[in-house]
Amino acid sequence: MGAKRLAVRGAVVGVAVLGLAACGGTVDAGSGSGAGDGEQDGLVRDVAADAPLLQVHRAGGFMMPGYDFAAVPALTVYEDGRVITQGPQIEIFPGPLLPNLLVGDLTDDEVDAIVAAARDAGLLAEAPDYGQPPVADVPTTYVTLTVDGESYVHAANALDMFVDAGVDGGSDEMGQPQEIGLTREQLEARTVLNEFLA
Repeated sequence: MGAKRLAVRGAVVGVAVLGLAACGGTVDAGSGSGAGDGEQDGLVRDVAADAPLLQVHRAGGFMMPGYDFAAVPALTVYEDGRVITQGPQIEIFPGPLLPNLLVGDLTDDEVDAIVAAARDAGLLAEAPDYGQPPVADVPTTYVTLTVDGESYVHAANALDMFVDAGVDGGSDEMGQPQEIGLTREQLEARTVLNEFLA
């Protein structure tokens, strides 16, 4: 019985792989140029050109299975000033099937201010080392900035924690010292990212 199931699964996987391979061969049809040049009648597109200017997304931690697939970014800002955020939800279980997304508008000056703040914070560059605090049940904050066709991704686990703790971590409720496993440079980088988001 087990061998039959494995054979069926293998056949399904094989068909899926062949289907994907067949689809992959149609992207460059009739052009004579390599895929990825952006001139395939819309089949190949520059991802950075359509990417949001700023996106903040939290994922990971101890969540229900499938949560990350249904979660939407907490904040999305486009170059044309559109801002998409999550609005309030009713507290029932199970919750609504679709999120309550709100769309707002920023002025050109406000969009420019976001870019300037990101540049001043040094976020339009390769991400620094944000470290890994000794926690497993807290999500990671992903901040993605796309400016002038270049994307920069900053990911910090438990970003809201330990920002003001100092390298030694301070003391807990019982007065015991806390070890947070972060260097001074990592704490400074996390502070900069938190202040930008604020």
